Amino acid sequence: MNDIAPPNSAIVGCGPSGCFLLNLLRQSQTKAKLIAVDEDQGSLDMSGADLKILVKPGEKLVSDIGAFKVVFLVFDPSEGSAIESAKGASALASVQGSYVYAIAVNKPGNDLSEMDLSRSFGGVAIIDAAWVMKKRGDNEEEHALQIAFNFAAHTLAFLVQAIDSGELDISAFKDATAGGVCSFAASHISDAEAIYALTLSPIQKSSVMSGIVFIEAGADDVLARRIFLGVLRGLPGGARVDMLRVTGLEPFKVLAMLVH
Repeated sequence: MNDIAPPNSAIVGCGPSGCFLLNLLRQSQTKAKLIAVDEDQGSLDMSGADLKILVKPGEKLVSDIGAFKVVFLVFDPSEGSAIESAKGASALASVQGSYVYAIAVNKPGNDLSEMDLSRSFGGVAIIDAAWVMKKRGDNEEEHALQIAFNFAAHTLAFLVQAIDSGELDISAFKDATAGGVCSFAASHISDAEAIYALTLSPIQKSSVMSGIVFIEAGADDVLARRIFLGVLRGLPGGARVDMLRVTGLEPFKVLAMLVH
């Protein structure tokens, strides 16, 4: 963690996959406190986290992870100990008054219960490698996982930066994401139609309740408005979706968080 970074957020990686993702974030010099939780000391050491918590099999997480405005959790729900550690970290952070937001990177072949996840955290997003593989039209599981992990790391780094810079208000983030399950869509070009070409989990437009559409600050006002209206097309009229002009979104031009 950068010593001068505002202590707004922490990212807790749970299980081997969560620890691996923290290693990616460490390489990107993300300005958040990185906390690793796992049963294996090797995974903790590999994470490069600021705080490493070793949890023995069957034990509950009881270590103090600190007080932050937002605590992001990242884990693979197919790793049984990881999801239990994530739930434990969520409980500890909630007591401190933190808004807890989880990102679950789901591997192909794992059945995922959105309802169970949504009950355990303030809000949750799903990045589904099996869906990525389907969208790509191939059976390259390793490549799909690489895309999923890299996207998760980039999105976490971006959200931390946006919160620290004040471009993303924490209350607005909470209002848009709390109590629901988020799907991501993104585009490398400034085009509303292209954004649904890259989705990281299925999006049922008719079920969207709220969300945020992030658009690069360099886009002119007319183009940004056109993109925003294009993303809204097909969503329910009552959906509460905000547009934010932001920096640090690269390599994407548009990133949408759509919550159902």
